[in-house]
Amino acid sequence: MKLVVQVDPRRDREGTLTLHDASGVAVYGPVPVCATADQAVARQLGNAARDPLRPGGHPPFGSYRFVKATPLAPDEYRARGPCALVFEPRTGDAVSAESHGRLLLELHGGAPGGGGGLRSTGGGLRVADEVVEELATRLRGDADCELELQAVRESWWSRLFRRRRTFGDDQPAESGTSWGSRDSSSPSEPAYSGRGGEFSGAGASGSWESASTGRSAAATGAAVSAGAAVAAAAVLAATESGNAAASDASEGAATGDMTDDSGVSEVSDSASEMSDSTTAESDSSSSDSDSETSTSTSY
Repeated sequence: MKLVVQVDPRRDREGTLTLHDASGVAVYGPVPVCATADQAVARQLGNAARDPLRPGGHPPFGSYRFVKATPLAPDEYRARGPCALVFEPRTGDAVSAESHGRLLLELHGGAPGGGGGLRSTGGGLRVADEVVEELATRLRGDADCELELQAVRESWWSRLFRRRRTFGDDQPAESGTSWGSRDSSSPSEPAYSGRGGEFSGAGASGSWESASTGRSAAATGAAVSAGAAVAAAAVLAATESGNAAASDASEGAATGDMTDDSGVSEVSDSASEMSDSTTAESDSSSSDSDSETSTSTSY
């Protein structure tokens, strides 16, 4: 069996991976593969140019021999997927890179990028999780399997339809997959914290938008409550002021009554005389009214 990986030497687009049998017939693929090194990892290793011959650079072109398939722990799923296929250099730049410490090449999976494509790696090859699992099954027990990493410059027509890699390709994507919480492939990628099958953004309650709306509603409610409290305080102050004024007036009236008893008596007598006079006038008016009523009724 032989794995053939073809990528553009500029490493700005995904390449293809195809599995061939002993007679050279393709039996699996082609499928997308990423052979682009992560810029942040390369920079930390002192290889900002991502030189394939040095650690942290793009995987070097050449041929490799299959060594083993290694299952990975769940906390590495996000970084490298469920398993990794390990290869050792045999020819080409792959052998030259050994002198710089690049002794093995890993082909692995891992969480997809923000655009749904394959994220860059720490110097290996990345495929989808289901692809690496399928390859591990097919290569089990095949000690003679080889991998050949070829530089194939794409035509302008192919590059027109094959999307160029962007920064968003290396950012975690929203997914229902429960990836691990640690990522050893790239320190530039944030750790993931699961919340029921989604990537956490604003907390376990939901998305950023829902969290933002909740904060706005809370702020609005607080402002309304504060305004109501101020208005209530103003009304209370006005009421207390009015009560105080009324109380002062009542006390003043009571004081006037206590200091002039004779005046009250005179007023009382005068009121009594006026009441008698009013009563007499009322009787006279009553008589006149009866007469008018009688006249009005007969009409």
